[in-house]
Amino acid sequence: MMLEKGEMQNFDYFEFVDLKQRITVNNHENITKFLGITADSEIPGNEYMIVLQFANGGNLKDYLRSKTHEDTFTILWTELIQIAEQIIFGLQHLHANKIVHRNLHPKNILINDDKIMISGFGSAWKFDDSLISLFEEGITYEYSDPQIFIQTRFISNTKSDIYSLGVILWELTSGIRPFSKALNKLALAHHISKGKREQTIPGTPSSYAKLYKKCWSTKPKKRPELEEILHQLQQSKEAAKMIKNHIS
Repeated sequence: MMLEKGEMQNFDYFEFVDLKQRITVNNHENITKFLGITADSEIPGNEYMIVLQFANGGNLKDYLRSKTHEDTFTILWTELIQIAEQIIFGLQHLHANKIVHRNLHPKNILINDDKIMISGFGSAWKFDDSLISLFEEGITYEYSDPQIFIQTRFISNTKSDIYSLGVILWELTSGIRPFSKALNKLALAHHISKGKREQTIPGTPSSYAKLYKKCWSTKPKKRPELEEILHQLQQSKEAAKMIKNHIS
């Protein structure tokens, strides 16, 4: 099992919403299971801990990095598609329950017995409570909706998760974090808001590249729905045998 800490004495409305959401989506194999809450009287400050399902395969970020040997990342195309499909299945379940993740990235995607599970619900709120700002703690710029950098106060929606998914689809072909050589966050935010994106990895099927580029469009209305993304992925199952990225 895994534990997430919090303050029992400061257990406010939003944390109750968080727990309610965890319970609501608890019956899906591609969502990390919520097991309960525990408290330790020996820990100062009345801390409580949220008990979550253990992921014996770690997170997707580390898994992808483990597939790099001698500066070359390699992944079977069939495995890439399977990972992408399971992420989409999990997102579909969240969105069907009116939950926007808001902070989807490979460290918040866990692996247990080869099963992909979406985690990291600490920043996930109901659609109408999703007001966020550029300087909010925990926001990962590389995977965040560009509208965060464009609008002063931005309300997240399902299309925000679609943007994050698009970046992850790219990372599944690269094996590396997007904009890994960026100098600082503010410069990165500026470039992303102006439409700068990572380059397509050589050997990536054109249909797949076209798909994730639609997902990471600056304009939310141009991003496809999850059903369309899933359909396009399933149409691309035979598009390649393997993807390799030579990391310099």
